[in-house]
Amino acid sequence: RRRTGRYLLPQVDGEGNAWWRGAIVVDDGAERPDGGEVVTVAGGRVALTTVEGSENTDSAWLRFAGEWLPSTEARLRPEPFLERLLDDRPGLDGHPVRAELLLPLV
Repeated sequence: RRRTGRYLLPQVDGEGNAWWRGAIVVDDGAERPDGGEVVTVAGGRVALTTVEGSENTDSAWLRFAGEWLPSTEARLRPEPFLERLLDDRPGLDGHPVRAELLLPLV
């Protein structure tokens, strides 16, 4: 099923520098804003975990993709990892971080 909301998509440049780019889920055929780029992520099986609290999501990603995933027989699909923000102000002004981390699986 489609998970609507605000997402972060990982980006890596040719020199190996990584950062997150904000994204929103829109209906097919929706008009994109000026300067916006449409990124299509194929549907399918995902592993999902929820992060809540003061922890930043970097350490949660390390445990999820670096510890949990290798302990299973699951394999990744060549699709972007997704981070769905569940709060309007994640980690700002004392608000706790609430997010879902999604790994695309074969």
